[in-house]
Amino acid sequence: MPAYQASVAPAEDDENLPGASGDGLAGTGFPLSTSGTGLNGFAAAALPQGGAGYARSWDLLSGVPAYQWYHGCGPTAAASVLGYYDVHGYPQYFNAQGWDAVSQMQDVEDQISSPAHNVKYDPTPDDAALPVPPETSLADFLHTSENPLGYGSTYLSNMAPGIEAYAAMRGAPVVAWSEDATASTWTEITQQILGDHPMIFLVDTNGDGITDHFVPVFGFATRPDGSDWFAAYTTWHENESVDWFQFKPMAAGNDWGVGYVTFVDPAGTAGASSAPVGSPGASAGKAACASGFVDPQTASAGLPAVGNHWLA
Repeated sequence: MPAYQASVAPAEDDENLPGASGDGLAGTGFPLSTSGTGLNGFAAAALPQGGAGYARSWDLLSGVPAYQWYHGCGPTAAASVLGYYDVHGYPQYFNAQGWDAVSQMQDVEDQISSPAHNVKYDPTPDDAALPVPPETSLADFLHTSENPLGYGSTYLSNMAPGIEAYAAMRGAPVVAWSEDATASTWTEITQQILGDHPMIFLVDTNGDGITDHFVPVFGFATRPDGSDWFAAYTTWHENESVDWFQFKPMAAGNDWGVGYVTFVDPAGTAGASSAPVGSPGASAGKAACASGFVDPQTASAGLPAVGNHWLA
């Protein structure tokens, strides 16, 4: 499957809400136990209980829907993030309501990428005979697959403003912005997750030094050896089995190296009120899924809780 064929969302605050399982921890070096509560017996006590620059060394949000890649990794990843907010107090983002519906991609696919968008922009080049479709889906606002991009691709410079525009259209604004992924960004990532805010990473899945895929991110952990790891869905499966990857820079030979982070905060929360709005930035090379970035300064401490954690 080409790297771009992968992708990237819940109403009441229910501590029993499903959304992530421990299956993806196997083989990552994280300890697993056969008994206990929480993430399929994930042995949280085996992880360090302190961390430099953040209050906890691990956390994992529950109630994040996993969607199979649908006409672009950008809109798919964005849908998982907005889907989380949708079932945690912001039910405007999808026509579907409640976890049982929002967790099923078939119930939200028209909000990920509309039929009109698919018909016009799936071909390469775009079908010039068809009118420009109305902006009703994430793919419309992210300009996914639109010339000069090929099928499924999205510029990173369109992610933050596109997510903001879609959320505003649905009646529940967010503040979104993108940053380079650096060692210093890790602290902000952990603070956001501790504040119940999932996000989107732009990664290099095959270690060729070029970004090629957007994924939703909703957990972090520091292993006993001091290495930092993040929890994500690859968007290559529609089940809530967590995939863990080491947080490392994008570089030749670093599979799943992280190039950029797009943060998405519900408007009016403490984190969002001080975070600048993302805007189109300079081109940063081109990959199957996305390119381009913005890099504003942000502040995200003291984020309010709006959702659930597996390991609270």
